[in-house]
Amino acid sequence: MASCNQSLPNLAECVSGTIELDSPFRLTFGQELLSAFVSYTLYGDLTKPLVLVLGGISADQYVADTNIEGIFVKGWWDPLIGYGKAIDLNRYCVLSFDYLDGQSGTLKCPLHQDINISTFDQATVINQLMNHLGIDRLAAAIGSSYGGMVALAFAEKYPDRVEQLIAICCNQKSDARNTAIRQLQRDILQFASAAGDNRQGLILARSLAMLGYRGAEELEKRFPNQINFDNSEYDFPVVGYLKAQGEKFADRFCSQRFLNLSLSVDLHQIDPTNIKSTCLLVAIQGDLIAPPECISQLSKSIGLNASYSLIQSDVGHDGFLKEFEQISQLIKSRIGT
Repeated sequence: MASCNQSLPNLAECVSGTIELDSPFRLTFGQELLSAFVSYTLYGDLTKPLVLVLGGISADQYVADTNIEGIFVKGWWDPLIGYGKAIDLNRYCVLSFDYLDGQSGTLKCPLHQDINISTFDQATVINQLMNHLGIDRLAAAIGSSYGGMVALAFAEKYPDRVEQLIAICCNQKSDARNTAIRQLQRDILQFASAAGDNRQGLILARSLAMLGYRGAEELEKRFPNQINFDNSEYDFPVVGYLKAQGEKFADRFCSQRFLNLSLSVDLHQIDPTNIKSTCLLVAIQGDLIAPPECISQLSKSIGLNASYSLIQSDVGHDGFLKEFEQISQLIKSRIGT
Protein backbone atom coordinates (compact mmCIF):
# COMPACT_ATOMS: atom_id res chain seq x y z
CA MET A 1 0.00 0.00 0.00
CA ALA A 2 1.47 3.33 -1.06
CA SER A 3 0.67 6.72 0.44
CA CYS A 4 -0.34 9.48 -1.96
CA ASN A 5 1.94 12.52 -1.88
CA GLN A 6 0.15 15.50 -0.31
CA SER A 7 2.48 18.34 -1.28
CA LEU A 8 -0.34 20.17 -3.10
CA PRO A 9 -2.86 22.01 -0.89
CA ASN A 10 -6.49 21.02 -0.31
CA LEU A 11 -6.08 17.40 -1.41
CA ALA A 12 -7.61 14.61 0.64
CA GLU A 13 -5.13 12.30 2.35
CA CYS A 14 -5.16 8.96 0.59
CA VAL A 15 -3.44 5.62 0.15
CA SER A 16 -3.53 3.31 -2.86
CA GLY A 17 -2.91 -0.40 -3.10
CA THR A 18 -3.45 -3.56 -5.11
CA ILE A 19 -4.79 -6.91 -3.96
CA GLU A 20 -4.69 -10.29 -5.63
CA LEU A 21 -8.13 -11.85 -5.73
CA ASP A 22 -8.82 -15.44 -4.75
CA SER A 23 -7.42 -17.80 -7.35
CA PRO A 24 -9.10 -19.11 -9.32
CA PHE A 25 -11.60 -16.26 -9.31
CA ARG A 26 -14.85 -17.92 -10.38
CA LEU A 27 -17.16 -15.70 -12.40
CA THR A 28 -20.95 -15.78 -12.18
CA PHE A 29 -21.36 -17.17 -15.69
CA GLY A 30 -18.92 -20.05 -15.25
CA GLN A 31 -15.55 -18.76 -16.43
CA GLU A 32 -12.50 -18.61 -14.16
CA LEU A 33 -9.67 -16.08 -13.89
CA LEU A 34 -6.47 -17.78 -12.81
CA SER A 35 -4.77 -14.55 -11.79
CA ALA A 36 -6.64 -11.34 -11.09
CA PHE A 37 -5.56 -8.14 -9.37
CA VAL A 38 -7.58 -5.08 -8.42
CA SER A 39 -6.24 -1.62 -7.54
CA TYR A 40 -7.98 0.62 -5.01
CA THR A 41 -7.66 3.99 -3.29
CA LEU A 42 -8.71 4.98 0.22
CA TYR A 43 -9.33 8.61 1.19
CA GLY A 44 -9.33 9.69 4.82
CA ASP A 45 -9.01 7.78 8.07
CA LEU A 46 -9.84 4.06 7.84
CA THR A 47 -10.90 4.05 11.50
CA LYS A 48 -13.97 6.07 10.44
CA PRO A 49 -17.08 4.54 8.82
CA LEU A 50 -16.40 3.49 5.23
CA VAL A 51 -18.31 4.79 2.21
CA LEU A 52 -17.85 3.03 -1.13
CA VAL A 53 -18.05 5.30 -4.20
CA LEU A 54 -18.31 3.90 -7.74
CA GLY A 55 -18.88 5.45 -11.18
CA GLY A 56 -19.46 4.44 -14.79
CA ILE A 57 -17.44 1.94 -16.80
CA SER A 58 -14.91 4.64 -17.69
CA ALA A 59 -14.38 5.68 -14.06
CA ASP A 60 -11.24 4.75 -12.14
CA GLN A 61 -10.23 4.49 -8.49
CA TYR A 62 -9.43 8.20 -8.14
CA VAL A 63 -12.73 9.69 -7.03
CA ALA A 64 -11.18 12.80 -5.45
CA ASP A 65 -8.31 15.02 -6.56
CA THR A 66 -5.06 13.23 -5.80
CA ASN A 67 -1.35 13.92 -5.94
CA ILE A 68 0.55 10.73 -6.77
CA GLU A 69 4.30 11.13 -6.42
CA GLY A 70 4.07 14.74 -7.50
CA ILE A 71 1.63 14.14 -10.37
CA PHE A 72 -1.82 15.68 -10.01
CA VAL A 73 -4.72 13.34 -10.84
CA LYS A 74 -8.18 14.85 -11.23
CA GLY A 75 -10.85 13.00 -9.26
CA TRP A 76 -13.99 12.34 -11.27
CA TRP A 77 -16.28 13.12 -8.27
CA ASP A 78 -14.05 15.58 -6.40
CA PRO A 79 -16.78 18.23 -5.87
CA LEU A 80 -18.59 15.71 -3.63
CA ILE A 81 -15.72 14.15 -1.65
CA GLY A 82 -13.49 15.88 0.87
CA TYR A 83 -13.42 17.73 4.16
CA GLY A 84 -16.71 19.55 4.62
CA LYS A 85 -18.16 18.23 1.33
CA ALA A 86 -21.22 16.04 0.86
CA ILE A 87 -19.19 12.89 1.59
CA ASP A 88 -17.33 14.48 4.47
CA LEU A 89 -13.89 13.05 5.27
CA ASN A 90 -14.23 14.50 8.75
CA ARG A 91 -16.83 11.78 9.30
CA TYR A 92 -16.10 9.05 6.75
CA CYS A 93 -13.39 7.19 4.91
CA VAL A 94 -13.97 6.69 1.17
CA LEU A 95 -13.05 3.62 -0.90
CA SER A 96 -13.06 3.18 -4.66
CA PHE A 97 -11.44 0.65 -6.99
CA ASP A 98 -10.73 -0.08 -10.64
CA TYR A 99 -13.33 -2.51 -11.93
CA LEU A 100 -12.43 -6.10 -12.62
CA ASP A 101 -12.24 -6.28 -16.43
CA GLY A 102 -10.74 -9.71 -17.12
CA GLN A 103 -7.47 -8.50 -18.65
CA SER A 104 -4.30 -6.58 -17.89
CA GLY A 105 -5.58 -3.10 -18.68
CA THR A 106 -2.77 -2.09 -21.01
CA LEU A 107 -3.64 0.39 -23.76
CA LYS A 108 -2.58 -1.96 -26.57
CA CYS A 109 -4.24 -5.15 -25.44
CA PRO A 110 -5.54 -7.41 -28.25
CA LEU A 111 -9.23 -8.25 -28.58
CA HIS A 112 -10.37 -11.77 -27.81
CA GLN A 113 -13.55 -13.58 -26.90
CA ASP A 114 -15.58 -11.56 -24.45
CA ILE A 115 -15.21 -12.46 -20.78
CA ASN A 116 -18.60 -12.53 -19.11
CA ILE A 117 -18.09 -10.40 -16.01
CA SER A 118 -21.24 -9.61 -14.07
CA THR A 119 -22.01 -6.90 -11.54
CA PHE A 120 -22.16 -9.71 -8.98
CA ASP A 121 -18.50 -10.45 -9.78
CA GLN A 122 -17.70 -6.83 -8.99
CA ALA A 123 -19.64 -7.32 -5.74
CA THR A 124 -17.38 -10.25 -4.90
CA VAL A 125 -14.37 -7.99 -5.49
CA ILE A 126 -15.80 -5.49 -3.00
CA ASN A 127 -16.32 -8.27 -0.48
CA GLN A 128 -12.69 -9.39 -0.83
CA LEU A 129 -11.45 -5.78 -0.61
CA MET A 130 -13.38 -5.29 2.62
CA ASN A 131 -11.89 -8.48 4.05
CA HIS A 132 -8.42 -7.32 3.04
CA LEU A 133 -8.95 -3.96 4.76
CA GLY A 134 -10.57 -5.47 7.85
CA ILE A 135 -13.92 -3.76 7.26
CA ASP A 136 -17.07 -5.59 8.36
CA ARG A 137 -19.73 -3.23 7.02
CA LEU A 138 -20.08 -0.26 4.70
CA ALA A 139 -21.78 2.81 6.11
CA ALA A 140 -22.99 3.42 2.56
CA ALA A 141 -22.47 2.28 -1.00
CA ILE A 142 -22.91 5.14 -3.47
CA GLY A 143 -22.87 4.23 -7.14
CA SER A 144 -23.68 6.03 -10.38
CA SER A 145 -24.44 4.40 -13.74
CA TYR A 146 -22.55 1.08 -13.84
CA GLY A 147 -21.40 1.78 -10.29
CA GLY A 148 -25.03 1.94 -9.19
CA MET A 149 -25.64 -1.47 -10.76
CA VAL A 150 -22.63 -2.84 -8.87
CA ALA A 151 -23.90 -1.30 -5.63
CA LEU A 152 -27.30 -2.93 -6.15
CA ALA A 153 -25.66 -6.29 -6.84
CA PHE A 154 -23.53 -5.94 -3.69
CA ALA A 155 -26.59 -5.09 -1.58
CA GLU A 156 -28.34 -8.20 -2.91
CA LYS A 157 -25.38 -10.57 -2.57
CA TYR A 158 -24.03 -9.30 0.75
CA PRO A 159 -27.04 -7.76 2.55
CA ASP A 160 -25.32 -7.74 5.96
CA ARG A 161 -22.29 -5.80 4.72
CA VAL A 162 -23.93 -2.51 3.71
CA GLU A 163 -26.06 -0.21 5.83
CA GLN A 164 -27.53 1.94 3.09
CA LEU A 165 -27.43 2.39 -0.64
CA ILE A 166 -27.56 5.43 -2.92
CA ALA A 167 -27.92 4.32 -6.55
CA ILE A 168 -27.93 7.04 -9.22
CA CYS A 169 -29.16 6.60 -12.82
CA CYS A 170 -29.16 2.80 -12.90
CA ASN A 171 -31.75 0.08 -13.49
CA GLN A 172 -32.32 -3.41 -12.20
CA LYS A 173 -31.47 -4.54 -15.75
CA SER A 174 -30.77 -3.03 -19.14
CA ASP A 175 -33.69 -2.38 -21.47
CA ALA A 176 -33.84 -3.79 -25.01
CA ARG A 177 -33.03 -0.47 -26.75
CA ASN A 178 -29.86 0.19 -24.80
CA THR A 179 -28.69 -3.42 -25.00
CA ALA A 180 -29.06 -3.25 -28.79
CA ILE A 181 -27.11 0.01 -28.98
CA ARG A 182 -24.29 -1.33 -26.81
CA GLN A 183 -24.11 -4.50 -28.90
CA LEU A 184 -23.72 -2.30 -31.98
CA GLN A 185 -20.85 -0.53 -30.22
CA ARG A 186 -19.17 -3.86 -29.51
CA ASP A 187 -19.75 -5.00 -33.10
CA ILE A 188 -18.16 -1.80 -34.42
CA LEU A 189 -15.14 -2.31 -32.19
CA GLN A 190 -14.67 -5.94 -33.19
CA PHE A 191 -15.15 -5.12 -36.89
CA ALA A 192 -12.48 -2.42 -36.64
CA SER A 193 -10.19 -4.79 -34.77
CA ALA A 194 -10.50 -7.37 -37.54
CA ALA A 195 -9.44 -4.59 -39.94
CA GLY A 196 -6.43 -3.85 -37.76
CA ASP A 197 -7.61 -0.54 -36.28
CA ASN A 198 -8.63 -0.94 -32.64
CA ARG A 199 -8.33 2.78 -31.99
CA GLN A 200 -10.76 3.83 -34.72
CA GLY A 201 -13.21 1.21 -33.53
CA LEU A 202 -13.02 2.55 -30.00
CA ILE A 203 -13.50 6.14 -31.24
CA LEU A 204 -16.63 5.16 -33.19
CA ALA A 205 -18.04 3.00 -30.39
CA ARG A 206 -17.58 5.76 -27.83
CA SER A 207 -19.04 8.36 -30.22
CA LEU A 208 -22.18 6.26 -30.54
CA ALA A 209 -22.31 5.76 -26.78
CA MET A 210 -22.24 9.54 -26.21
CA LEU A 211 -25.64 9.84 -27.88
CA GLY A 212 -27.05 7.94 -24.92
CA TYR A 213 -24.95 9.62 -22.26
CA ARG A 214 -25.90 13.19 -23.19
CA GLY A 215 -29.45 14.49 -23.30
CA ALA A 216 -31.24 15.24 -26.56
CA GLU A 217 -32.22 18.65 -25.17
CA GLU A 218 -28.62 19.58 -24.41
CA LEU A 219 -27.34 18.50 -27.83
CA GLU A 220 -30.06 20.49 -29.60
CA LYS A 221 -29.21 23.60 -27.58
CA ARG A 222 -25.51 23.29 -28.34
CA PHE A 223 -25.78 22.13 -31.97
CA PRO A 224 -29.18 23.20 -33.39
CA ASN A 225 -28.82 21.32 -36.69
CA GLN A 226 -25.77 23.41 -37.55
CA ILE A 227 -24.04 22.85 -40.89
CA ASN A 228 -20.67 24.38 -41.67
CA PHE A 229 -19.86 24.84 -45.37
CA ASP A 230 -16.45 25.49 -46.88
CA ASN A 231 -16.78 25.59 -50.67
CA SER A 232 -18.17 22.14 -51.49
CA GLU A 233 -17.14 20.65 -48.15
CA TYR A 234 -19.45 20.48 -45.15
CA ASP A 235 -19.39 19.27 -41.59
CA PHE A 236 -21.82 19.02 -38.70
CA PRO A 237 -20.49 20.40 -35.40
CA VAL A 238 -22.35 17.78 -33.36
CA VAL A 239 -20.46 15.06 -35.23
CA GLY A 240 -17.16 16.81 -34.53
CA TYR A 241 -18.06 16.94 -30.84
CA LEU A 242 -18.82 13.22 -30.73
CA LYS A 243 -15.59 12.38 -32.55
CA ALA A 244 -13.56 14.52 -30.15
CA GLN A 245 -15.13 12.71 -27.20
CA GLY A 246 -14.33 9.37 -28.83
CA GLU A 247 -10.70 10.38 -29.39
CA LYS A 248 -10.27 11.51 -25.78
CA PHE A 249 -11.68 8.19 -24.62
CA ALA A 250 -9.45 6.16 -26.96
CA ASP A 251 -6.37 7.96 -25.60
CA ARG A 252 -6.89 6.46 -22.15
CA PHE A 253 -9.03 3.35 -22.47
CA CYS A 254 -8.40 -0.21 -23.57
CA SER A 255 -10.56 -1.84 -26.24
CA GLN A 256 -10.83 -5.13 -24.39
CA ARG A 257 -11.79 -3.39 -21.16
CA PHE A 258 -14.51 -1.52 -23.04
CA LEU A 259 -15.85 -4.75 -24.54
CA ASN A 260 -15.93 -6.62 -21.23
CA LEU A 261 -17.44 -3.84 -19.13
CA SER A 262 -19.95 -2.87 -21.83
CA LEU A 263 -21.11 -6.49 -21.88
CA SER A 264 -21.24 -6.48 -18.07
CA VAL A 265 -23.80 -3.68 -18.21
CA ASP A 266 -26.06 -5.79 -20.42
CA LEU A 267 -25.60 -8.91 -18.28
CA HIS A 268 -26.68 -7.00 -15.17
CA GLN A 269 -29.90 -8.18 -13.54
CA ILE A 270 -30.85 -8.07 -9.87
CA ASP A 271 -33.91 -9.21 -7.95
CA PRO A 272 -35.33 -6.09 -6.27
CA THR A 273 -37.10 -8.13 -3.60
CA ASN A 274 -33.70 -9.22 -2.27
CA ILE A 275 -32.56 -5.65 -1.56
CA LYS A 276 -32.97 -5.12 2.18
CA SER A 277 -30.75 -2.09 2.78
CA THR A 278 -32.20 1.39 3.09
CA CYS A 279 -32.09 2.73 -0.47
CA LEU A 280 -32.27 6.04 -2.25
CA LEU A 281 -32.74 5.60 -6.00
CA VAL A 282 -32.00 8.70 -8.05
CA ALA A 283 -33.09 9.33 -11.63
CA ILE A 284 -32.04 12.14 -13.96
CA GLN A 285 -34.48 13.99 -16.17
CA GLY A 286 -34.08 13.05 -19.83
CA ASP A 287 -31.81 10.07 -19.09
CA LEU A 288 -32.00 7.68 -22.06
CA ILE A 289 -29.78 5.02 -20.46
CA ALA A 290 -31.71 4.68 -17.19
CA PRO A 291 -35.13 6.29 -17.80
CA PRO A 292 -36.73 7.84 -14.71
CA GLU A 293 -39.86 5.72 -15.07
CA CYS A 294 -37.76 2.55 -14.83
CA ILE A 295 -35.98 3.75 -11.69
CA SER A 296 -39.28 4.78 -10.12
CA GLN A 297 -40.60 1.27 -10.78
CA LEU A 298 -37.43 -0.24 -9.28
CA SER A 299 -38.03 1.76 -6.11
CA LYS A 300 -41.57 0.40 -5.88
CA SER A 301 -40.32 -3.15 -6.49
CA ILE A 302 -37.76 -2.91 -3.67
CA GLY A 303 -40.48 -1.81 -1.29
CA LEU A 304 -40.83 0.35 1.80
CA ASN A 305 -37.10 0.66 2.51
CA ALA A 306 -36.56 2.42 -0.85
CA SER A 307 -37.24 6.02 -1.84
CA TYR A 308 -37.05 7.78 -5.19
CA SER A 309 -35.80 11.20 -6.26
CA LEU A 310 -35.58 12.94 -9.65
CA ILE A 311 -32.76 15.34 -10.57
CA GLN A 312 -33.64 18.15 -12.97
CA SER A 313 -31.11 18.41 -15.80
CA ASP A 314 -30.82 18.89 -19.56
CA VAL A 315 -27.59 16.83 -19.68
CA GLY A 316 -29.24 13.41 -19.45
CA HIS A 317 -27.38 10.38 -18.13
CA ASP A 318 -24.13 12.31 -17.66
CA GLY A 319 -25.91 14.45 -15.08
CA PHE A 320 -24.23 12.35 -12.39
CA LEU A 321 -20.99 14.05 -13.51
CA LYS A 322 -22.52 17.52 -13.84
CA GLU A 323 -25.35 18.16 -11.38
CA PHE A 324 -23.16 18.23 -8.28
CA GLU A 325 -25.28 20.66 -6.27
CA GLN A 326 -28.43 18.53 -6.52
CA ILE A 327 -26.54 15.29 -5.89
CA SER A 328 -24.75 16.87 -2.95
CA GLN A 329 -28.05 17.74 -1.28
CA LEU A 330 -29.38 14.23 -1.77
CA ILE A 331 -26.26 12.62 -0.31
CA LYS A 332 -26.25 15.00 2.65
CA SER A 333 -29.87 14.07 3.34
CA ARG A 334 -28.73 10.47 3.82
CA ILE A 335 -25.25 10.52 5.30
CA GLY A 336 -24.77 14.16 6.30
CA THR A 337 -25.06 15.70 9.75
